[in-house]
Amino acid sequence: MDKLLKSLITLLEDPDPVIYLSVSEKIIEEGIKAIPSLEKQWEKASNIETQTKIEDIIHKIQFNDTKKNLELWCKSPYSTLLSGALIINKHRYPNINTDEIEKKIDSIAKNVWIEINNNLTALEKVRIINYIFYRTNGFDTNYQHPTSSNNYYISNVLETKKGNSVSLGIIYQHIANILELPVYGVPLLGNFVLAYKDNIFGDDDILFYINANNKGSVFSQTEINKYLEQNKIEPKNKYYTPSSNVILLKFMLTEMVEVLKTENDITQIDELNTLINIIDFHI
Repeated sequence: MDKLLKSLITLLEDPDPVIYLSVSEKIIEEGIKAIPSLEKQWEKASNIETQTKIEDIIHKIQFNDTKKNLELWCKSPYSTLLSGALIINKHRYPNINTDEIEKKIDSIAKNVWIEINNNLTALEKVRIINYIFYRTNGFDTNYQHPTSSNNYYISNVLETKKGNSVSLGIIYQHIANILELPVYGVPLLGNFVLAYKDNIFGDDDILFYINANNKGSVFSQTEINKYLEQNKIEPKNKYYTPSSNVILLKFMLTEMVEVLKTENDITQIDELNTLINIIDFHI
């Protein structure tokens, strides 16, 4: 352990709030590398107050790291929607292994790839994805707890095989994109649907839509028209056409904030709103 860092962490035992403020700011500046030493000090702490201080510092360091990673994600033209969702996932569950999560999804995509060939129609390809994703791997909508914030975290969805339109849609889109299928997300007010583009002739016409929240069922623009009409929503182009990954991630965060309001998780709401502001700067 760096001698200066070790000295700073030791000073967290001091009850003087002025000293704590000064010391904590210096430790936070050290970033992620300070966390292992903080965790060791937490185990040795002589009282709950010191442990709470250490937990608060660790969380601030991790949140700073989340903001930095999200900023980089927004700037990169190669960022996938899944990698953005995993940044948010790691904010809530810092110890998850994002590489392992991506490997699990890649494995599902590989199983689909084995069954797909270029002679199949778009609908036939989607049916294969649906069979392997929903039937073979058992993914489904979380009907028991449909409004839980856990439905948005990819790590939870992979563990429980239960999710919502956003998380299931993100995984579905990633699998399709690995297979080089033109499937992209559409944020439809309270629902995340997928559009299958007609790229055969080099245009952007949409062949059909996919409902990842209903075992990959296929539907047309007519259903979107009915949905908007029933909810008295003015039809706009954004409800029919795929959005960029940056806009889709903002959609996910916005939906999460609404759910967290029902769970009265003020800290998470404030932090997610901070992340939304970072995304807004890049839209």
